[in-house]
Amino acid sequence: MGCSQPEGLTPVSGVEGTLRFDGVWPDSVFGATILALDSDISSDPEHPSDSLFSYSDPAMKGDTLLNYFIQLKPGAYYLVGAGVTVEPSFFITKLDSFLSDDVLLPIAFLEHDIIGNVILHPLIIIDEKITHNDSWETIQFTN
Repeated sequence: MGCSQPEGLTPVSGVEGTLRFDGVWPDSVFGATILALDSDISSDPEHPSDSLFSYSDPAMKGDTLLNYFIQLKPGAYYLVGAGVTVEPSFFITKLDSFLSDDVLLPIAFLEHDIIGNVILHPLIIIDEKITHNDSWETIQFTN
């Protein structure tokens, strides 16, 4: 008996991590997801769908942890925490409709700096590897 290398499987690249939610979830948010954007949206935070590359499975309202994995091609990305303002299952199943229509995504950004800008977490994926993100560990909900 011997082991052989499987044929036809390609290496996967992406980002994984664990994000903790502290504080009381906002009333308008039904879940949370991590968006992977392929460009900086600082100049146009109203239209993140133009830069949306992928997203994580959502955490449900009240969860304190989100273990996430987002499959990404090698390249530069920005991760951002987003509250889902509709039921998460509806968000996932209807995302293509939200992206194809000229409507705003049903999300609320969860982190802002002191002057109100959305906080983006830059990320570079090199080669066909899984990058563990331990530089971003907590989202603090504030009232």
